[in-house]
Amino acid sequence: MTHLPINHTAFSHGQVTSKKWLCEELEPHIPDNAVIWVLGSWYNLIAFMLMIRGNKKIHSIVGFDLDPEATATADWICNAWNCFDPCVFNKTADANSLDWSDPPDVVINCSGEHFETAAWWHHVPQHTVVAI
Repeated sequence: MTHLPINHTAFSHGQVTSKKWLCEELEPHIPDNAVIWVLGSWYNLIAFMLMIRGNKKIHSIVGFDLDPEATATADWICNAWNCFDPCVFNKTADANSLDWSDPPDVVINCSGEHFETAAWWHHVPQHTVVAI
């Protein structure tokens, strides 16, 4: 078994409760077969929670985080969703420098307070569902 550094704060009552609330509020606005990007995804628990709830047919969820250790942990946490038909991907990348030529249907930024700039915001196409 791989031993990954995990900050248990990610699983605190407040973190999990707020992500559950986000799922409940966001799901009615997610189009079927959506591509979702999670910016500042940390361990991408939001992808895990959206997938396990199963309330929407989601094409894929891509989490972006600056920390390669967080990306590795996110891969481990979301591994079950990639056993047969990969649909959750985690990438180490700066959300302010993403290629928006093939944009997602939904953008979730659960870490807006940690972003030094709002450069990412200026790339979001009109009519994209956004949760900050």
